Amino acid sequence: MGNLHKIEPEIGHWYDSKDAPEAFIVIDTETNELIQIQYQDGELDKIDYETWATLRPEEIAEPDNAAAAFELDKEDLLNLMNDMDNEADFDGLESHLRNLDDIDDWR
Repeated sequence: MGNLHKIEPEIGHWYDSKDAPEAFIVIDTETNELIQIQYQDGELDKIDYETWATLRPEEIAEPDNAAAAFELDKEDLLNLMNDMDNEADFDGLESHLRNLDDIDDWR
């Protein structure tokens, strides 16, 4: 009866489990020993296949905010824009992001 709920991890698929802190995506299964996952908040983790089996993961649709874990924060975005050759195109966005920082400092 223990093998009735066996789901193999598939790279790029999202899963959820009542025993996991939050939904996660499988990002690598390159070894026969470890599965690399990334939680919805961006945290990376490696689990072995025994742990995978005890999680009893259920495949789910990609969460609406799934890309949030891969997005740049304001500081990284500003650094990226400063490194770009064509900074003039981003003057309005850069100004807006700096205003957001000022608002955060005010609170």
